[in-house]
Amino acid sequence: MQRRLVLHLPNLPLHDVLFESSLARNWAGESEVRALNPLLQGATPELAYLGLPSEVVVEPGVLTVAALKAEPPARAWNFHLSLLSDEAGIARRLPFKLAPEEEAVLKANLPRLNTKTFTFLPGEQYDHALVVESNLDLGTTVADEIIGKPWAAHLPDGDGEQHLRAFIDAGLNMLSELEFNRIRHEEGQPIVNLVWPWGHGRRPELPNLAFERGEPSKVLTDSLRMDGLARLVRLRPVRSELGLGLPFKFEKALAHCDGTTTYLVLESPGKFAPDGMWEEVGWWLRELDNRFLSPMREERKERPLDLLMLFGGAERGLAFRYRTYRPAEGSVPFSLETAHEAKPIDVGDLVRNFLSE
Repeated sequence: MQRRLVLHLPNLPLHDVLFESSLARNWAGESEVRALNPLLQGATPELAYLGLPSEVVVEPGVLTVAALKAEPPARAWNFHLSLLSDEAGIARRLPFKLAPEEEAVLKANLPRLNTKTFTFLPGEQYDHALVVESNLDLGTTVADEIIGKPWAAHLPDGDGEQHLRAFIDAGLNMLSELEFNRIRHEEGQPIVNLVWPWGHGRRPELPNLAFERGEPSKVLTDSLRMDGLARLVRLRPVRSELGLGLPFKFEKALAHCDGTTTYLVLESPGKFAPDGMWEEVGWWLRELDNRFLSPMREERKERPLDLLMLFGGAERGLAFRYRTYRPAEGSVPFSLETAHEAKPIDVGDLVRNFLSE
């Protein structure tokens, strides 16, 4: 049976490390190459990864709540809840992973903030969710946008703001008193005491892709958001068993590519780029080739491979389609020049074209 894969590496810049990788040498060179339009800003890029119209907006809180397997009332507001550190009124990102015992203490105590209309949903590490069953008409600020700033200047603003502000204040008081935070403070480490709700929305109507496309496709991902979207469109997310971040369990991912169309959205390599960690990017790409892609090519006689691989984000990107049974001829090169000069296509359109064949 043929393997058919749609593999996205979101927000991985078109850097020399990519063009010098074995993906460029051994795969793109035998593929049909396309330039990609930038993804729409302010939309939900994950929709395009599945070949859905990206003009639709599914708020981050909705995706997080779905990823946590919750089924809130239809009119409830779904928030992403980020844990940060308050440092003399300035919001700081927490630099290290929580120890298991710290995470357990947080999950045991955060439900103390619940009210008749506020319900905390435990997630993982610094990412959780909040469901609010009341009327709201307010604005919130993305957690990443308050880092290094006075967080009190960016509190929720609008109808219902007093309840969310009270939730943040109560969280600050309660978490600051936890024993592990007292120890962190004594050791000069940032404490975990700022709960920040943002990205709120209500769950929209989305298509049942398993029904529409006639196959119960899997979505292999290291993204909490992508996990949530897969559940909303009735696909089968696979995330925690693959490893959250590094190291990624490529062999387990390979075992899930079992014949139906498989979608992969892997954010880990793109997260190295903002810090200039190009050696790590190069290592990750080699692992992807050696432990995941190349084994499938070695089985091409028994199981032909049809692979669409995309590198896209806020700027123009590239994609290539590799078919073991139809080597590409006369395709444009996989290069930065192609990304800037060739006629581009939207990510969602390219995925839909791939799926329609």
